[in-house]
Amino acid sequence: MKKITLLFLLMSAFTQAQRFDWVSTAGYSGIANSIEGAIAIARDSQGNLYTLNSANGQQICQGVTADPFLGGTTTFLYKFNASGEIQYIKPIGENFNPLNIQIGENDNLYLLGSLMGGSSLKIGTETFVEAENRNYIIKFDPVGNLIWRAKNNISFGNFPGSPMLLFSNNHIYFQTGNLSISKLNTSGQFVATLTADSFIPATSAFGVYFKGSGVLANGDLVFSALSRGTITYGTTTLIPTSNLTSSYLTIRTSENLSLIWATYTDGLRDPDQNHIPITVGNDSGIYIGVQVVTSLTAGSDTLNNTGDGASGIGLGGILKMDADGNKIWLKSTTNSAHTWNMLNNPDGSGIFCAGQIFGFQPVSLGTSSVNPTNGNSFVTKIDYNGVFQNSFAFASGPGSYAKSLATNNAGVFYVGGILTSVTTPTFSCITREARAGLYLAKFTEQPDKAPTPIISVAGNTLTASPVFSGTIQWFLNGSAISGANAPTFSATQNGNYSVSYSFVEVPACVSNSVTFNLTSLGIDEYASNIFSVYPNPTKGILIFNFENVLKHINLQIIDISGRIVFKEVNLSANKTIDISSLQSGMYIVKVNQDGKTFSQKIIKE
Repeated sequence: MKKITLLFLLMSAFTQAQRFDWVSTAGYSGIANSIEGAIAIARDSQGNLYTLNSANGQQICQGVTADPFLGGTTTFLYKFNASGEIQYIKPIGENFNPLNIQIGENDNLYLLGSLMGGSSLKIGTETFVEAENRNYIIKFDPVGNLIWRAKNNISFGNFPGSPMLLFSNNHIYFQTGNLSISKLNTSGQFVATLTADSFIPATSAFGVYFKGSGVLANGDLVFSALSRGTITYGTTTLIPTSNLTSSYLTIRTSENLSLIWATYTDGLRDPDQNHIPITVGNDSGIYIGVQVVTSLTAGSDTLNNTGDGASGIGLGGILKMDADGNKIWLKSTTNSAHTWNMLNNPDGSGIFCAGQIFGFQPVSLGTSSVNPTNGNSFVTKIDYNGVFQNSFAFASGPGSYAKSLATNNAGVFYVGGILTSVTTPTFSCITREARAGLYLAKFTEQPDKAPTPIISVAGNTLTASPVFSGTIQWFLNGSAISGANAPTFSATQNGNYSVSYSFVEVPACVSNSVTFNLTSLGIDEYASNIFSVYPNPTKGILIFNFENVLKHINLQIIDISGRIVFKEVNLSANKTIDISSLQSGMYIVKVNQDGKTFSQKIIKE
């Protein structure tokens, strides 16, 4: 049997946007009573995800509700499984401000927060009398049971502005004084403390506030803090260049908190989302998100803030230091896009930066751009050389922005943020419940929409291409064929066939092929023994010769969509026809003689 192959043109290419596989929203069901959004994400070895939000109204997520404690702001600890399904919402109060979260040994959970304006610490159904105006680490087991709690030794100014929490080397690190970082073991006992030797404030602040951390490949630690004054560690004294701007203090220590080096980055604004975005790359580079108020130089790059732009909160930038604290490069994210969190891609391809778009105009980041019409949340990726790789915006609806990132270390990523409107948010092609609260979403670096499939036909075998790893579904006359989910399908009847590709089961994310009209099943197609047609390819003239000219020969020419573009009936002799008016491409000639159909492919040039 002669093979007949029909190729459908590819109608669309891969987009630049990343693919969201699932999205969960949570928070208040009415007006905006949720305050923080998803400020941090922690992922355990089973794929469960934890995040934090604070609110003074009832929280709801996928039908699960949790009420706040009376008398102040309540922290809500959310647990989702690997599919984004809510497992529990745990309130912590009475007036408890969430700061950070980390996964530790055996999937135990460490939560950092501030007890403010009262001594009553409530965790679920338990109440403890504690010291007010302190930061607390609370340890939970994987099912949410309280194991222990520990607080910083003294109350220091702006302790809620010290959200740094790190689990590394089987220990926990957090700020315990206005100039101190401490190391705790997994039993909550203090093991080591690093304290600056002196601090001369340039403002009313009498200390530094640690807001970010990272881990180098050899186990050394990197910490970042906000500073407005002169600080001394041993023989190292760092003096800010201006009393009118802030400095970021970056220090490298051993795992036992022995200082290796300390450096300042001057001319910056206090981070607007409390955390200093910082991460460490596979190249041991230290990457920091900055808000430049005046001017900042790194290597051959300089950012000068002219005071223009939609945000009004400085010029956004991404700074790279090497492992010795030298500033290597500095790249702008413009005045209209700011990074609130950073994450190294474990495959070594670069750094993810998540944050907020200001204003209403698209923002160019390298050769990619983010458009606030898609949402004010954005993610961009920059490689270790400072070249932007990809950018995309999401969570449409006013006031959304991204605050946290996480990964499973195998090409899957998670982004969390805040929703400040009850407008239904859209994440690429996924819409979710309107909540004034938080969102948590899983994404990959694959395109958000599948490629348009092409159908080829050989006899009764239909084949979809290109090769696709997502969901494949074949259709007959517009109805899904049960179990037809492979790249090939063996047709058993004539009809209109199509195939769809999709990454997720959301109609907006599906790509559909052109419909192919199959009419040749059950027919012997030894066309070359019955007739010949030439020239083929042709520029317009086709000559048909029939081996045995009989009556009742019907001729059709069909394009690749199944549409009949030429037809003649009751031929009784050889025939010459002109198809020069047809578009260039592939066509099928069908000859019907005495109830039998014979087909041949032709090419119109």
